[in-house]
Amino acid sequence: MNIKHSGFWLVTVLILFLIYLAVVQFMLVLYEGYFSGHLYNWKSFHIVDEKTGWALEPGAKGYVPTHNGLIETIINSSGLRDDEYPLEKNKDISRIMFLGDSFLYDNAFRHQETYHYMTEFRLKRWGYKSEIINASANGYGTGQEYLYYAIKGKLSSLIYVFCIYMWETT
Repeated sequence: MNIKHSGFWLVTVLILFLIYLAVVQFMLVLYEGYFSGHLYNWKSFHIVDEKTGWALEPGAKGYVPTHNGLIETIINSSGLRDDEYPLEKNKDISRIMFLGDSFLYDNAFRHQETYHYMTEFRLKRWGYKSEIINASANGYGTGQEYLYYAIKGKLSSLIYVFCIYMWETT
């Protein structure tokens, strides 16, 4: 193979690679709105909270890459990874609040696959009028769960479930 011929192939490969990069850049710009919100790291959905140290940012939205694929995470207006519920509880509905850490928050699964969602679904299927509130957050310890309960939880629920990870180091 002569030098002219190999130079031609080198230039051709380089040009094709640049075209490939341009197409990838174009696709990223085109779909930027689809992946709007936070690029995930565990802190990106959190804000500083003077009582508990941190809390989920109300209205935060983003996509979490997990072993289950890309999972959409939406934080409601109350700062919970849950459906929207009115602050005032309907007197005909039992309201249960789950307080926990990342195991209960469970960002590795879609909202409809989480423990609290499935619990509410089953209770409703069995004829119980209920709302399950997910007041968990990544990294929360038992102390932060209690603080959340003491500050915000007492106002809205009748039943509280503290999900405690027994081998916490904090």
